[in-house]
Amino acid sequence: MVTLFYTKIHNEFFIFLGVALHYTIYHWIKFIQTLKNSGMSLNDIIEYINLAKYGNNTYQERKNLLIKSKQILLEKMSNLQSMIEKSNYQINNYDNILVPKTDALIF
Repeated sequence: MVTLFYTKIHNEFFIFLGVALHYTIYHWIKFIQTLKNSGMSLNDIIEYINLAKYGNNTYQERKNLLIKSKQILLEKMSNLQSMIEKSNYQINNYDNILVPKTDALIF
């Protein structure tokens, strides 16, 4: 394990540059990936990380960023559910309307 630079924050090592990651950093990276995949903007992710450096003093601000991210996810879920319902409607049209008409033409 080679680490070029690191800073200790609240008994955890945050490696800024290095070829190997501390166990805690791995979890931070996974958490950041989750935030990004949830739709959180890079600016909000950077703000979250910067706030986390200050520990419990920034609890509410970080919580607000997570609530904002959750709202984005809920909106995406709602949109996806609507798309699924529209797809189901179209699929049912094929089964209930188009297939009988096609059968009537053939037979």
